Amino acid sequence: MAVVFWSVVNILTGFASTVFGFASFRFLLGIGEGFNWPGASKTVAEWFPSQERSLAVAIFDSGSSVGGAVAALSIPLIAIRFGWRLPSCFQG
Repeated sequence: MAVVFWSVVNILTGFASTVFGFASFRFLLGIGEGFNWPGASKTVAEWFPSQERSLAVAIFDSGSSVGGAVAALSIPLIAIRFGWRLPSCFQG
């Protein structure tokens, strides 16, 4: 349920047309993301043998750090190349 909640709010963030709407969706994303860490830990505990759990936790935990680093490097390049505004074909 947490993944569905987070995914739906993430999609809705793209449709925010005001600063308040955008901030509200970002706040809800933060709430939804908070549910993912306990779920990931429980999944590792149930699916991995005890001798492999530390590596599994390290992999899913490092994903947030790597994702933030990749985003910080790639988003400016994408914005420079394509611009940050919504293409006219998607505007109403």
